[in-house]
Amino acid sequence: AAQDYPTAVSLLLVCKEVRLWILPVLYTTVVLTSSNAIIRFFRGLMQDAGPNPTSPILAPLVRHLWMGPIGRSPTPGFPKAFEVNDGYWSSADLQLYSTSWPITMMHQILSSCTSLRSLAILNLGQNNWSHLEGVIPTTLESLWLGPIHGPLILKNFRHHPRLRTITSIDTYMRDDEVKDIVLSPHCRVFRRAYIRSPQAVEYAFQQLPCVAQSSTLEEMRIELHGIAGDDAWEARLKQLEEKYLPFCLDKRVKIVVRPEAQTQGIFRTIFRDWQLETLSSESMVNSYIVYFV
Repeated sequence: AAQDYPTAVSLLLVCKEVRLWILPVLYTTVVLTSSNAIIRFFRGLMQDAGPNPTSPILAPLVRHLWMGPIGRSPTPGFPKAFEVNDGYWSSADLQLYSTSWPITMMHQILSSCTSLRSLAILNLGQNNWSHLEGVIPTTLESLWLGPIHGPLILKNFRHHPRLRTITSIDTYMRDDEVKDIVLSPHCRVFRRAYIRSPQAVEYAFQQLPCVAQSSTLEEMRIELHGIAGDDAWEARLKQLEEKYLPFCLDKRVKIVVRPEAQTQGIFRTIFRDWQLETLSSESMVNSYIVYFV
């Protein structure tokens, strides 16, 4: 069953005894692509945590969690086990600034997922992030937010997770936010992805000097999505690299153009990167990505 998703699900339905060893396989990585998915997942967690649970509580089994849209269609090149119908990949109702986000339930989900290592929340309105940052679990190592996420202030994380990788998507960040992340003794990779945002990209270049002050950061990555083949944008990027050359010469600074975003969009590109990260941290024969829609 560890290598056969349909068989694993069938066994769950007909044999209670196997739940003890199948549920950890199924719930390692969870993708929630709509408000209804978040609500159903929340209800499942609460039901499982009832007074007389017949299996391990589900929430602590979750190590990787994605909430938000993931694109329009499956990513080519991934194993058949991870291909799903187009409906799973639609943006559903979780649009930026949508009132459909069930913030209270998300708060309780994050409070319950005490073994979480990787969390991605895409399209959450910037004013809603402050309601969730206080319950980010201690175990979290990788955080993905955007576009236009709220202030990312490490001291506001009450449980003090040792974040090793932070991905910020298409967001202006204050100098103090960037500096605190870069100088964090735990952060190894700080990734900033942009979708044709000239002013925001230049601000990111202006904030590169703080990299020199860090002795622990391994990579400061500025990614540009959707500019491949755009002569004006490529010329502008070259100007920025020349203008901030002393800071770009730091080997930890990576300026990357992502051409695949031209055809598949930044959400699919980011989701694919998140998949690769989660799959590399878990044995593919011992875990699945479970999609809720």
